[in-house]
Amino acid sequence: MSTDKKIDKRITGGWIDEAMDLLQVPSCIVEMADSRSGRIYRIRYVNSAFCQLTGKHRDFLIGKSFIQAGITEKESGWISAMEAVIEGERVMKGKLYADILGKWIRFSVSPVHMAHECIVSCVDISEEEARRRRLRRANTTNETVIRVIRRLVSEPCFSRAMQGILSDLSEAIHPDRLYVLETDRKTISNTYEWCAPGVKSEIESLQNLSYDEYMLSWEKCLETDTSVVIPDIEELRKQGDIDGYNILKRQNIRNLMSTPLYYQGKLIGFLVADNYEENEMMNTRYLLETVGAFMAMYVANRRLLEQLEFASGKDSLTGVKNRNAMDIYFNQHAGESQLGVLFIDVNGLKYVNDTQGHAEGDRLLQNLAEFLCNYFPRDNIYRSGGDEFVIVTPGTTEEKMRGKTREIKDAMQKESFSFAIGYAVSDHRGIQQAAIRADQRMYQDKREYYQNHPRYR
Repeated sequence: MSTDKKIDKRITGGWIDEAMDLLQVPSCIVEMADSRSGRIYRIRYVNSAFCQLTGKHRDFLIGKSFIQAGITEKESGWISAMEAVIEGERVMKGKLYADILGKWIRFSVSPVHMAHECIVSCVDISEEEARRRRLRRANTTNETVIRVIRRLVSEPCFSRAMQGILSDLSEAIHPDRLYVLETDRKTISNTYEWCAPGVKSEIESLQNLSYDEYMLSWEKCLETDTSVVIPDIEELRKQGDIDGYNILKRQNIRNLMSTPLYYQGKLIGFLVADNYEENEMMNTRYLLETVGAFMAMYVANRRLLEQLEFASGKDSLTGVKNRNAMDIYFNQHAGESQLGVLFIDVNGLKYVNDTQGHAEGDRLLQNLAEFLCNYFPRDNIYRSGGDEFVIVTPGTTEEKMRGKTREIKDAMQKESFSFAIGYAVSDHRGIQQAAIRADQRMYQDKREYYQNHPRYR
């Protein structure tokens, strides 16, 4: 009887092996058994296709669980399907990633006539999954590109558009900093910046830097690549670029991607991401390079508008006159006396820009300009710099200027903004000396303000 059982087992086992090999789909029969540690699922039979899929020999696989056989580190997906099939006599299908094999598997688990056993059939769908993920990545990236370009063409205020673009990009690649560097190939300056919460702004330290000193290494990279990509700044140190390494290290940069901004074949700047995250849902390089191409056109257009504005003498943001018009006026009236000069500097503009955004900072400047127009003719008001205004009042006296200064300072108390102010009246020394005295008084007023409001520095 014992011999008959052995013969039956041998015949049955051989028949199953042959039958399994007839299956072209990678398959194995798994049996459920109890052990001290609980239920285990052991491979009982495999076909040649399964051995080829796993890269394992048949003798090695038999009697082992999927973990023991080195097929996967986690059996949860397989186990839940096997349990459902063995206990419920139904077919289960699914998809999972076999981590050790590095393959995506679509599987089907079906019951067999032997108790506590099931057959697992697998198909390697790694290429199909890769295509699907590439398509999803491309779609996600293109959606971000379209959203950014739509903002660029629909937002009338260029500075608000640029800040919005950097914010949109930050949601896609999650960097510490995103910023725009603009250059005339002599100097380079950071003109727009987005920072993640808790990340220090660097925009003030990146102004009018030597292009040759800071950017030639990037330009050399662009001779052989479309972007400057530094996955790990430690590579710079290993390659002997100590200066480049120190510059980035000082800014707490771990990795960096910089895409050039070209307009009509001329390099006009860079769009840069510091400490960005690479992920399978976003093609970071394609995103930055595509957005950068559109951004370059708008940066060039803004420069042209600035040149036209400079020539026209009008500040486009506030509607008052600009620095060029002021310089012309000062030159034409250089030796005149009894010219009142009033210097005004906005308090806390940087704080507003940092905490509420540059768009809110722009609105503050516009509101201040309109406020000043209530007390002086618009043609006498000049925006001389980012947060500075100069007002010229012909044919006046110290007493009148003192009274006018007191009047607008009192009126300022009812406004949402504040400013430092200084005045002077020209004598035989001319308007330039009066401007120096007014500027000194204004900065004294500003120092007193910041002593009382230290957080707005």
